[in-house]
Amino acid sequence: MLWVKTFFGILFQTVLLGVFLYLPAITINWPDALLFLTIHFLITILASAYLLIVKPSSIEARMNYDSETQPKEDRLATVLMLSAIVVGLSLAPIDIFHLNLSSNFEGNIKNIGLAIYIIGMLFVMASMNANEFAETTVNIQEERGQKVIDTGIYSMVRHPMYTGFIFFITGVNVWLVNTGWTGGPYGIGKRMKLNYTRAMINAAMSGELDKANNDNYHIHSVFNLKQPRVCPNVPNSVLSPRQTWNNDSKYYKKAYMLSKAFNKNFEKFLDEADNQILAGAPNIK
Repeated sequence: MLWVKTFFGILFQTVLLGVFLYLPAITINWPDALLFLTIHFLITILASAYLLIVKPSSIEARMNYDSETQPKEDRLATVLMLSAIVVGLSLAPIDIFHLNLSSNFEGNIKNIGLAIYIIGMLFVMASMNANEFAETTVNIQEERGQKVIDTGIYSMVRHPMYTGFIFFITGVNVWLVNTGWTGGPYGIGKRMKLNYTRAMINAAMSGELDKANNDNYHIHSVFNLKQPRVCPNVPNSVLSPRQTWNNDSKYYKKAYMLSKAFNKNFEKFLDEADNQILAGAPNIK
């Protein structure tokens, strides 16, 4: 029965996290958030299964938890911590879909965000394993059978659950905040609005992009790519990366640097490429 209660408890928790992410976004078309929720669900299931096998009392103590018996100060601390989690999770979709204030995180930085989140989850689970009373409190509550824990994760961090939640919120936001970049290199340009990125992809997948441009694409002078002149729900000014940079010299310098790097990397595949593929290579200066 404890296993069933734990499973549905984790399922409810994951759905609640999804509400905090998707509701501020005002869309369900957010694959990164879905991937995060899936990873969170699997990690929590595996960690809880481990605790159910080696230390079921830790899970049982939380299933039978009665907030009415918790001291007033502890309840306040719990509310503040949960509020911080809600606000922290909600900031990501608000920024990504509406404000576009933070920097873009891509590639290895994005993966580092996922690693930070996983470390945070490990901290939380380690604290639960070492202390079945692990919660937002520093009181010694003898009437509840609580005692000071100074072994395991507690020998390294006084409040590993606090630490875990800090890692959790930081990692989630770094993992989720990622779109294209426009208007110049990092530090000068800005993150592409996710609404524009989504509109471009939807238009390309539905065929609206071809209809809108009617075979009137601009051929990029460096990469030989078809560059749309118009796209539904996207300002025309965004569609020309050269214009968004507002500095032709710096733009083409970066463009040719990228084309050279691409051609250099492609050398290892030359024996497998036919003339048609080779004809599509970017130009080099």
